[in-house]
Amino acid sequence: MSAISLNMRKKYAPLVPGFYHIPFPDKYRGMFEHSEPGTVEEYLAPLKEMFNKYVPADEVACIMIETIQGDGGLIEPVDGYFEALQALCRENGILLAVDDIQQGLGRTGTWSSVEHYNIEPDLISYGKSLAGGLPMSAVVGREEIMNTLDAPAHLFTTGANPVSCEAALATLQMIEDDDLLTASTEKGAYVRQRMANWEAQYDFIGDIRGRGLSIGIDIVSDRQAKTRDNDAALKICNYAFEHGVIIIAVAGNVLRFQPPLVITYEQLDTALDVLEEAFEKLTNGELDNYEISGQGW
Repeated sequence: MSAISLNMRKKYAPLVPGFYHIPFPDKYRGMFEHSEPGTVEEYLAPLKEMFNKYVPADEVACIMIETIQGDGGLIEPVDGYFEALQALCRENGILLAVDDIQQGLGRTGTWSSVEHYNIEPDLISYGKSLAGGLPMSAVVGREEIMNTLDAPAHLFTTGANPVSCEAALATLQMIEDDDLLTASTEKGAYVRQRMANWEAQYDFIGDIRGRGLSIGIDIVSDRQAKTRDNDAALKICNYAFEHGVIIIAVAGNVLRFQPPLVITYEQLDTALDVLEEAFEKLTNGELDNYEISGQGW
């Protein structure tokens, strides 16, 4: 399904047929790297054209979205898009599913990132942090959908591994006992307060966005045109790694700031200090010849 990187698709063909892709409703950039974001109707236009010309709406089973597009660059949607998309789905009898694997379970300060939007999806998938690092994923859906398949249609050999299940139960209990949802919200606000000056201070920071402890820092070479600066982002990543902070760039130029929810404020300060050091050195030209062959690690 993925369509954010050629390296996730090339040499894998033929892929499963029947998947179509529509633009994510980017709140910062428009379609095709346009400097201005589109409107709700402009972002929905490609989907509606597909319905009119070559993808019969009554044959579409489901539309799947990320509320905040993670590896696509921590992209937030334009206001009202998901509500309009849900209305279109309901109108045509199409299920709406949310991939909440990266943003769910406290990352944005809520159990599900869906809670930030006025939508009620039919299916939600979870993973990554669900079992605290052990392999575990889950699909949550409306009862009539989940019961459509009889066993063993959705069972498989490694499903419901008891060790991973126990780890997931412990993780969920810890999120509740340690109130990590509140911690994510408060620590995210603390970080954003520190970052608030960065856009005014550094010309190469085009945008800082996200919710809770899911934050993207968009590195650009031209703030007006919003031109991505992949090289500068890699220099920052590599400098940070050499000074004790692991951070990567997604979508080529967006620094993904997603620390563990249990990170301390002291550790946050250390990470922010190192990033500011990297920004200063980039500004002063001290990273002009810096190694960019990889992302730190």
